[in-house]
Amino acid sequence: MSEEETKKLLIEHFQAAVDPPAVMNGCLSLCKTFNFAGDELFFQWEAYSFGLGGLDKRLTEARLQPFRDHLQRNLQRDSTVHKKRATDGAGIGTPAKALTAKSALASRMLAGASGSTPRREVAVKMEDSPSTQRAGLTAGASTTRNRVVPLERTNGFTYRYLQDKLLQKGETLNRRIDEFGSYVKEYYGLDELADPNVATEDDVYIVGRICDDSESKLTESSLLLEPSKVVGDGKRLPIRFAPTGFQFHAPPQGSSIAARAGIGLFPGAIAAFKGITAHGQEGAFFMVKEVLPLPPLKPLKPKVPPPLSFTTVVVCGPYTYDSDLEYQPVAALMKAVAQIKPQALVLMGPFVDSNHPIIQKADLEMAVDDLFLRKIAVPLRNYITTQQPDLSVAFMPSVRDLVSFHNVYPQSPVMGPENFRSWKPQQGTPPWSFVSNPGIFSIHGLTFGATSVDVLFHLRRQEVFKTLPGEVQQDPMAGLCRHILDQRSFYPVYPVPLDSSQDVNLDVSHSHLLSIPNDSIPDVIFLPSRLKEFSKIVDGTVFVNPSSATKFNNPGMLAKVTVNAMLEGTERISVDLVKM
Repeated sequence: MSEEETKKLLIEHFQAAVDPPAVMNGCLSLCKTFNFAGDELFFQWEAYSFGLGGLDKRLTEARLQPFRDHLQRNLQRDSTVHKKRATDGAGIGTPAKALTAKSALASRMLAGASGSTPRREVAVKMEDSPSTQRAGLTAGASTTRNRVVPLERTNGFTYRYLQDKLLQKGETLNRRIDEFGSYVKEYYGLDELADPNVATEDDVYIVGRICDDSESKLTESSLLLEPSKVVGDGKRLPIRFAPTGFQFHAPPQGSSIAARAGIGLFPGAIAAFKGITAHGQEGAFFMVKEVLPLPPLKPLKPKVPPPLSFTTVVVCGPYTYDSDLEYQPVAALMKAVAQIKPQALVLMGPFVDSNHPIIQKADLEMAVDDLFLRKIAVPLRNYITTQQPDLSVAFMPSVRDLVSFHNVYPQSPVMGPENFRSWKPQQGTPPWSFVSNPGIFSIHGLTFGATSVDVLFHLRRQEVFKTLPGEVQQDPMAGLCRHILDQRSFYPVYPVPLDSSQDVNLDVSHSHLLSIPNDSIPDVIFLPSRLKEFSKIVDGTVFVNPSSATKFNNPGMLAKVTVNAMLEGTERISVDLVKM
């Protein structure tokens, strides 16, 4: 590319910032040294300037040398990563495709520096005008922000994985059975639980984990129950429902358990039954006469209503179409946010999706961190600094996110480059909050729960539903949501369906972090899914499937949650599912 063409691109993107000859000459020198086109240098500047203090993000003569040093460090760092991967392979816990994408830009720079012919086409373009970056808050203005407060247990999510042993996994699964056994005994006033493998003439109560003896979908004929090691040595036994059907065990007086049309069972579910151990042609089995609904979550202390009314917008990725990396739905999202003017914005991953076709081909010419900054973080920063300085934004990563440092479930909240995480406006507090996956957080005292894993879809595929005699299941989606509360877990399925294992990457030894604690029962739970979007109240909790930001190469959906502090209970929460 000629010098004149480079100048033209520099003027087009940097505008008045390159009017001084010293700045223009400095930019031309950077383009030549690092083999950048004019627009590519501007993209690099946007990523670098994100971490600069103050409101003035313009390129100046004084900033040229620090910017040059930054580019040199990035070149050396990415070159080191690229060489290490070539000799040692991908690091533990880091997808090889992530390293490939991150090193693509460095490889192209090195190719240009060595004199070979570089690729001139730009894989990703950014349409934001630099003039929006120069706008800012009025001098001396201050900001009061409605903070999104993550649950304190977030620190437990930063753990080492691929370090657990089979014994640890077994102990974790067994501990969960023992815990629910204690809940059932206390709630129903039972003296003891029986070993289902021991034949008795009288009816007994048992608690265990539902398992499947086949590799295909769970069916009523393939149901197995695994008791705890203490009660039944963990020995699995087939379960069958009585030929005349079953009924629900009478709950204690004053119970809040709602009437149900039947019971949904899936691999990993904890279940409690009353019946007898019988023998047939295929051996022993447990005949279920009654089903004991699992004890409901009970708050440890009365909930305090939110002191203020507020609005929250919730969106889930992916944020770009499969055909490109232009992130067009982000523009539609920012337009919707500008119209709604929420006090809080909750963004759930994936932000840079490892399953995206272009990324899987490693056809990237920039680091994934730069892609995230340019397409998501910078538009948010510009909106906050120019239109809504009091907006609070919460980020929840996805297991498929290349901008996450912890691609395992449960997942640490840490994500994105350091200059993004530490950024704050010149006036006011940092706008970002980071929530683990799954995560529980509060806004003005109202508790929210969420996970970016598609647990509803997995439950739907794995569940077998047994209805009461004469009953019909009226609302399957409500039943799937009820599993989250009954099982006290954001992801109660185990094992993860084989064809979905890479989307979950479950760490069994830390699966206690998937639990919903009694002291933080969410008022609203967000469960984004490929299933049809919905909002419904289930057992006193508002469940929302906000769908995703993209739908068939068109902008997708967002959930607008309005909280009216003047009302009580679930009546104070209204949800609108809005097409962007």
